[in-house]
Parts: sequence; C-alpha cells; structure tokens
Amino acid sequence: MINSNITIALKNHMIKYEIRKVSIFKLSSLKYEINSIKNVIIENRQVCLEIVCPLCGQNHKYEYSIQEVLNSKLIVGGCKEIYIPLFYIGDQEKVLEKVKLFNSTNNKVYALL
Repeated sequence: MINSNITIALKNHMIKYEIRKVSIFKLSSLKYEINSIKNVIIENRQVCLEIVCPLCGQNHKYEYSIQEVLNSKLIVGGCKEIYIPLFYIGDQEKVLEKVKLFNSTNNKVYALL
C-alpha cells in the first residue's frame, strides 16, 4: 500500500510557514485553509498548485507528477521573481528541518537588528 500522506509548509503573508500534513489526494482542501493557495488541481496524474506569492504579490503556478510528490523526500518551490523558497513539500521530517532552519536564521537576523 502506498503512503499518500505528505507535509507541506507554505509561507503566508506574514512570511511565516504554515505547515499541514495531508493526503496528496486531499491537497485541494488546503485552498480553504491557507490564504496564499489560490487553487489546487489534481488530474492526469499531475498536481498543479497556484499560489499567491507573499513575497512578490504575483500568482505562481507549479506542476508536479503525483509520483514525483510521493517519491521525493523534499520538493522546494520558490518565488519565480526573486528566487527565494516559498514552500516545501515532502517527507515530514525533511520539511520540518527546513522550516526550523528558516526560523532559526530569521530569529538571528532579528536579534542583530
């Protein structure tokens, strides 16, 4: 049996990550939970995400095969204008590791200010 659960961490308008664990087949429900997700379409063995970028304000579209999402330890999607990571999808441990690193770095920058 295939494990269809994935973890997604997506930056919100406050530039903080919102983290959710969800079945890949229920990803579309996240558009009702996370404001920056404009749309999620799952068809033809593809996952299409449309995200309102909190970094540049534009809509970005990302497309991955369901197989790629389920088999990858970590997928990093970035702002297509300024090339900064916007979301992480994959194994819960890997996603949380990246979010923890981001939070740690952010806290150090704020401490310097």
